[in-house]
Amino acid sequence: VQSAITINFFKEKQVEKYAPAISKITQSNPMMERHLIAALEAVCVEKPKNFPVLIKQLYDEDALEEEVILQWAEEGRNEYTLDAVDEET
Repeated sequence: VQSAITINFFKEKQVEKYAPAISKITQSNPMMERHLIAALEAVCVEKPKNFPVLIKQLYDEDALEEEVILQWAEEGRNEYTLDAVDEET
């Protein structure tokens, strides 16, 4: 994910470009989508305000299911969260 989606994702329309490939990889599998969200958190460590925009764009492109996003929001930090992500930020 980090090689396809960068901090300049919005300006370069990376979500629109890579969403079909991401969807093929995750195959609407909730576990894979949770790993995707964890990877996206890591991409946005330097600019955390970009994270909700990135999640929304992937949802709009049908690369993330609403149920998985809501589950992630309820649980917060868990086994999918990468160590690079500091929840205090």
